[in-house]
Amino acid sequence: MNNIDLISNGYQQHEVYCADSMELLDKVEADIIYLDPPYNQRQY
Repeated sequence: MNNIDLISNGYQQHEVYCADSMELLDKVEADIIYLDPPYNQRQY
């Protein structure tokens, strides 16, 4: 699971990951999670 650097305005704490969402759910504790699933099966 790799962390991705995020440019922030400094007011909120953010964490961004590039990982399988189902595996990530067991590893991250959060109040709100935004998941952005792929639109198709192609790997770009």
